[in-house]
Amino acid sequence: MAELASKVAKAFNDEFHPQPDISFAKVVPAMNEGQLITLLKDLSGILLCGNVPGAELTKGTYVESEAQCILYILEKSPKDRQGTDWEFDRFAVTQHLMSKLCEILLGRDAFTMLCESGQMAVGHLNVEPEYNLYGGFNGWSVTFKLPDGKGASLS
Repeated sequence: MAELASKVAKAFNDEFHPQPDISFAKVVPAMNEGQLITLLKDLSGILLCGNVPGAELTKGTYVESEAQCILYILEKSPKDRQGTDWEFDRFAVTQHLMSKLCEILLGRDAFTMLCESGQMAVGHLNVEPEYNLYGGFNGWSVTFKLPDGKGASLS
């Protein structure tokens, strides 16, 4: 995830800097939603957050796994700015960054960054707006599956 975050941060910085009110603050990986809530509570700035994917295993001649992933581009919205033009402008900024993230995810080298084997491929991304998530964060999420097409023999 570190290499992915580095690529997203570079794309983001190339696009937006030196605008002082826009900063890519931190990458926040989490094991589950509960941990993500805990990790985000005192953070500010634009954040790239995500889960460590689990897997579904099927037993037969081969073991195949399909890991569900979710990544977020989030920013905490101050309560006094909710529903204002500022908040809508910030949604536009995080939406643009999400489009950069999706370009990276759909790129040829994306899953080499996410998976050591480099044998992963994505067929579908689902992008959704997020409002007041995890204690006041707004932005976008992208969900996708990482299918392991090779399989491993059990015999």
